[in-house]
Amino acid sequence: LVIPLRIANRDAGLFWLRPHAKQPFDEWGRKLARTIALQTSSTLERLMDAIASERRKVQAMVEGMIEPVILLDEAFSVLSMNAAARRLLDLEDPEARFDPARVKPISLRQLFLRASRAPGQGILEDDVLFERPDVRAYRVTLSPVLDALGCRIGTAALFHDVTARREVEQMKSEFVAHVSHEL
Repeated sequence: LVIPLRIANRDAGLFWLRPHAKQPFDEWGRKLARTIALQTSSTLERLMDAIASERRKVQAMVEGMIEPVILLDEAFSVLSMNAAARRLLDLEDPEARFDPARVKPISLRQLFLRASRAPGQGILEDDVLFERPDVRAYRVTLSPVLDALGCRIGTAALFHDVTARREVEQMKSEFVAHVSHEL
C-alpha cells in the first residue's frame, strides 16, 4: 500500500506499507494507513513552518546587527549575512556570492582558510585592514558554532570596527616618539 505524503498541496514523499501476512490490507487497514499518512503530513508541515519561522528570526537578528556579521555552515557556505557585511565585502549586487576562498583583503581570506582547515581550533581573531569604500580596520573574530553535543555545525564571523582605537594608538605612539626626540 503506497499513500502520498502531501505538504502544502505538494507531494513530499510516500508512505509505504507492506502487510505482515500475505493477504492485502482490508478497508479498515487502508483507512488507518491514510489517517496515519494525513497526520504525518500535517506534523511535517507544522515542523517545516516552525523551521522557516526560526530561520526568519535568525535572519532578522543578524540583519539587525549594526556591525558586519556572517553565519556560515560547516562547509563555509553562507547561512546568513547582514547588510553591513555585504557593504564591507562589496557584495551589494544580489547575484554576488560570498566565497571565503576568494574574499578580499587577502588577510581576511587567510583567516577564513585557517578556520576551514582546522575547524577544531576554536576562536580565531585578527585585525584586517579594508581599503574600500574607505580605509577601516576591523577586528575579525571567527567563532565556531556548536550544537548541543559540542559538534561544530558552523562558524560566526563578527567584524568589530577598531579604526578609532588604532588611530588613537598611532597618535599616542607619534606623541611619545616626538616627546622622546625633544628630550
